[in-house]
Amino acid sequence: MSCSSADGGAAPDGPEVEVAVVSDSEIAPEVIDMVDGAPSVDVSSAFQLDGATMSELDEAANEAIAGDAGVLLYAGGTNDLPSGPALMLEGLTSRLRSYSAERCVVVAVPVFRYEAGTEAEVAERTAGTRVLEEAVADAGATVVSYLDVSRSMAAEGEDFFAEGELGDLHPGQAAHARIAEAIGAGIDVAVAASVDGCGTD
Repeated sequence: MSCSSADGGAAPDGPEVEVAVVSDSEIAPEVIDMVDGAPSVDVSSAFQLDGATMSELDEAANEAIAGDAGVLLYAGGTNDLPSGPALMLEGLTSRLRSYSAERCVVVAVPVFRYEAGTEAEVAERTAGTRVLEEAVADAGATVVSYLDVSRSMAAEGEDFFAEGELGDLHPGQAAHARIAEAIGAGIDVAVAASVDGCGTD
């Protein structure tokens, strides 16, 4: 997985960046394996708990921040929505500000299933997702947009979402490779923007 050069070409692979993963079910174990399989990424630890709230991820996140990994790959907050979107957003952004003060942080931002339509219709239906992405970026993290991945797949006639009861929120297996690719690109962005290359320099 190589960073992009200024002219848009691929720069040579550099040193491995060490990544710690802390996630609810939004980053599937298969996706973590794909990310770890990239040439310049070493997933040194992974804590993934289906149905986890942010408080249930806190211990693992704090351990990751205290460790040697240069990048924290994080997904959390979805299971805190029953407490209300405002409280969820406040809890997420406060955590990300703290994490990003110590490490490069890459966040997978989920998307709820939406009906395909015109650009304006899709924008209206996914406005909340874009607000969440902006808040994550403002908190100092690099965004991996599941909305962008899903729209790219839809344009090619593919379905991002899983089947079954939780399919309105969770990616299906068909999306795993695309998500891993987007996460890799997000890690590249974080490394390129970091003064110390997220610990690789």
